[in-house]
Amino acid sequence: MVEQNLVLCLLFATLDGLFEILAIAVLMYHDKKSETDGDESETDGDEAISPCARYAGMGANLLFQGLSTISATVAPWFGPVSIFVPTALCSELLLNMVIIGFIMKKEELNKDTQVATYIMLLAALLLPVVGPIPQDDQTNPLTLLEKPFSLAWIGLFVVLFIGSTALMIMKRYERMGQFRGEMCILVVAIGAEVLSPTVSRAFGTMESGGAVRIALIGFYIMIQLVWTYQGIVEARYVSSHVKYVPLSTCGALIFNALTGLLVWEDWKAITSWLGYAYTFMIMLFGVYLMSDLKFFEVKEKRTRSSMAMFIDTVDTTMLVRSTGSRHLDVEN
Repeated sequence: MVEQNLVLCLLFATLDGLFEILAIAVLMYHDKKSETDGDESETDGDEAISPCARYAGMGANLLFQGLSTISATVAPWFGPVSIFVPTALCSELLLNMVIIGFIMKKEELNKDTQVATYIMLLAALLLPVVGPIPQDDQTNPLTLLEKPFSLAWIGLFVVLFIGSTALMIMKRYERMGQFRGEMCILVVAIGAEVLSPTVSRAFGTMESGGAVRIALIGFYIMIQLVWTYQGIVEARYVSSHVKYVPLSTCGALIFNALTGLLVWEDWKAITSWLGYAYTFMIMLFGVYLMSDLKFFEVKEKRTRSSMAMFIDTVDTTMLVRSTGSRHLDVEN
């Protein structure tokens, strides 16, 4: 069994976010360079970018993606999945702002996005303090997965993941309408984000598995392949990423926290329940702040319209009363 170490869990989770952003940054750098060289080639007639440089960029992208996958696979071995997922997410958001936003100046990040990133960072730093600590007594994860609540919870996500994956591969989502199609793709993403760290922790922490471990590793590889294909479909089909991505992020945060409680018995090792709940609420508010969702604005508009109707009614009533009193004065 792998010895539990929260520091290593946080380290690999951070590296997961770092390598993911570096993989994106390499492609964005070559795209930017090709655009610059393309403008010069219009006057000089030279080739925009050499094939060697293009292949080197693709190779670097694949290398960083591989390192990110390895880090994401190893991180849950050393700590709770409810700690790994938020840490990796916040690492990716912070490094995206620093590398792609500040250093490469590829994206213009407004104040709301920057503040939301700092909020997520503070919540991620607080989570290991108030959240669950690693449990060294979980020597056989299969005993946890075989419990009724665990079987029901994991079984639900397996059924949803496989069903939505089948619809996605057969391209049935294209005939379901835009909203239902996007929900189908969203279920695949959330299912992969929930099942992937749990399956990795299961085969990584068991003392002896044999055929069971091989089956879990095969299922994990299948999840990664489906997840990669889902990313391609998402990029082509989803109409509004500013609404889709926050929903996927919130789903990953909430359902992984519930997976930690129901499957991995995090409720036995949580340092502060109040602090743990508040930390996840802060993260969800941070995701909402950097998204394009406007739930509170809709409620505010409804409140204002109701208040306006009330004020108009009061004004009309007062006007009728004042007009009536004037008529009485004239008659008298």
